[in-house]
Amino acid sequence: MAKLSQFSVDFSEALSSTHPEVASLLVCKLCDRLYKQPRILSCLHTFCYKCLQYEVLKQGGEGQGTIGCPLCSQQTALPRGTSSLPDNHVITKMQEAEAIMSGNIHCTNCETAGAIAAARCNDCPEFLCAHCLSTHNFMKVFKSHKVVPVSELSQQDLTTFSQPLSCQPHKGEPLELFCNTCEVLICKRCTKDGHQGNTHEHSAIKEVWTGKLPALKTALKVGKEHQDKMHVRAKSLNGELKLLEQKEEDVREKVTDSFSKLKELVEKREDEVLEELERMARERKSAMFQAHTEVMQGMKKLEGFCQFTDTLVSQASPAYGLTHYNLVAHQYQNLAATIPPSNHMQADLKLNWNQEEITAALAKITIVDAHKPTEMPTVPQHWWNGSNNLDVTNSTSKDDDRRHSWSGVVKAGLAPNTQAPPTTLNNLSNHDTDSGASSGEDNVDSPAQVARGTRTYYDKVQKEKDKRPSAKSAEKPVFPHKVEALHKFGSPGSGAGQFLFPHSIAAGHNGLLYISDGQNHRIQVFDRKGKPQFTFGKKGKGRGMFIQPTYLAVSPDDHLFVRDKGSKRVQEFSNKGQFINQFFMDNLHEARGMACDRRGRILIVDKGDDGYHQGVAFYSPSGALLKKVSCSNIPKMTVYANPVATNSKNEIFICDHVSHCLRVYNEHGRYVRQVGNEATIDVLMGVLVDPDDNIIVLNGITTVTGHNCIDELVRYRVDGALLDKITLSPSKQSINTLNLLEGRYPVGISNSKNWCLLYGRI
Repeated sequence: MAKLSQFSVDFSEALSSTHPEVASLLVCKLCDRLYKQPRILSCLHTFCYKCLQYEVLKQGGEGQGTIGCPLCSQQTALPRGTSSLPDNHVITKMQEAEAIMSGNIHCTNCETAGAIAAARCNDCPEFLCAHCLSTHNFMKVFKSHKVVPVSELSQQDLTTFSQPLSCQPHKGEPLELFCNTCEVLICKRCTKDGHQGNTHEHSAIKEVWTGKLPALKTALKVGKEHQDKMHVRAKSLNGELKLLEQKEEDVREKVTDSFSKLKELVEKREDEVLEELERMARERKSAMFQAHTEVMQGMKKLEGFCQFTDTLVSQASPAYGLTHYNLVAHQYQNLAATIPPSNHMQADLKLNWNQEEITAALAKITIVDAHKPTEMPTVPQHWWNGSNNLDVTNSTSKDDDRRHSWSGVVKAGLAPNTQAPPTTLNNLSNHDTDSGASSGEDNVDSPAQVARGTRTYYDKVQKEKDKRPSAKSAEKPVFPHKVEALHKFGSPGSGAGQFLFPHSIAAGHNGLLYISDGQNHRIQVFDRKGKPQFTFGKKGKGRGMFIQPTYLAVSPDDHLFVRDKGSKRVQEFSNKGQFINQFFMDNLHEARGMACDRRGRILIVDKGDDGYHQGVAFYSPSGALLKKVSCSNIPKMTVYANPVATNSKNEIFICDHVSHCLRVYNEHGRYVRQVGNEATIDVLMGVLVDPDDNIIVLNGITTVTGHNCIDELVRYRVDGALLDKITLSPSKQSINTLNLLEGRYPVGISNSKNWCLLYGRI
């Protein structure tokens, strides 16, 4: 008798061309190849025998006695290893049928390799090649056998091509009967050996199958109903998973944003507390210094009194003593009235800090589930309620009515001595997906597919975000308009209104214009028409003196801060040029640019020894270093003039010359956004902020001499949208730095030509 494995031939081309829907059922889900020796697990998933052996080794070997299904994880007992798993005869039959339909079935009777079968003997049963068919027809013993040509077989019902099953106890005997007592297939010899007719009831296989087929169909119907429900639920969970991940991202952004704001509040409060500390310490120091001065003066008075009185007592005659007695007595009364109180001023300053309250407040920041958790549907322990009545006509009304026990189906003859273990939701969804029970849009994703689908979903969302018009792409073309120079003032020299390498320009709130006259070591003050008003400062390192003054900044109270390059300090003056205070910048490499924010803090850009950006230092008006912002997202670059500005929100605008843009930070040094880009900015030479918080970029060009000069103003709104462009006319005037007078009148300096240009209103 031919073995079943003989029909597992290579007919992949035939399958793909004749019945692709059948071919998909004949492919192992582990090796993605046609089944070879297909074996069935208790979950009814089928795999190749060798694939299962390899899976057993992966899961710990046959010693553990079970194997978990690679698709649904249901455990299957292995009492005798993988060899104890039943063959999937249906798959084998389908392979045989498809091979017959292809007309490419091999001979199973001879040993000639690759001999194509010409006919099939239904009685042997064997596939016969032309040579074997001739021999078969020649022998008298086979005269009564029914031989059908393969060409005719291909026209018949595929279900007729079932290879007879062999009895295991009686090798070679076909299984032709069904023992109703033992509920197993038997051969004729079994009726005399173990399944005797006097104690066991036998029936024809077709008769038993006809009786059990309705129960199987009913079970299939119930199973498909549950499959559909699980399918819908899996799709719902898939959607909820995607929504959950989206919510997670939203909440994550809110958490990050909330804690960033909290950090800003903490940093702001830190600055306020430090300023309060500085104020209290300054007041306490001033009071202590005054008290110390008074005490020292009192000591000197007492020293004079005691010395004179001692000399008078020890050396003077009575007449001399009486002559000076009233003088001593009068001074004694004065000293008694002016002696300072005995209680001394304490130097006790402490921080009011309650760690427990702060910790308790932070502990209240939690994640709250805004919705009541949805109860996960549980698949009942058994699908059916134990009744032998498998009528499911009204089974769609209630879930409980559909929970028939598996034992009821068993008793109806579906599967002898088999109890289906409970199946989890994940197992069913995997089963639905992998078995190909559904197709098209209703396919349920496996866990891996859900993960991939979720990631794909967010990639798609991100792509849609990327397609949205950005500030850059949304900008409409802006055509520059000109602003003409009204008049020029200044000339080379050291007289009033003359310059030697003027460096920076600042506009006071009083309408005055301050210019640092570098090589003349002074500050010159002009009115809004460029007429000289007064000058202060001279060369030196004393208070109010300069060695090459460079950067200027005006505070909210209209005080002028001057960075003195030669002495590495910042000096503070009134708007009339009166010296107020000074502080040294020992903690900076080199100051390159200075501005005052609305809180009166002085912002100074630090250029490192290597010539690259090192961050921005914040100083209090009295000169205390409050903090230093690293600006780590700005690449290393050479720092030019006018690199920093602030607006009414105390946001900090720092020039990124490499990226042709402005980097915006909040008042605590946290990066916020970018303004401008290479499309609108050529040579970034500085930044200004007008009274309406519009951002003005000083855009430059490179002259034929290789020097950069300001030739255009690019104006942005506070949100970074391009507002307009303003061309300075005449052009190429070697303007190195520029500021705005009250009323938005640009004033530029040429430090090479030692003049200033006042332009029209912008």
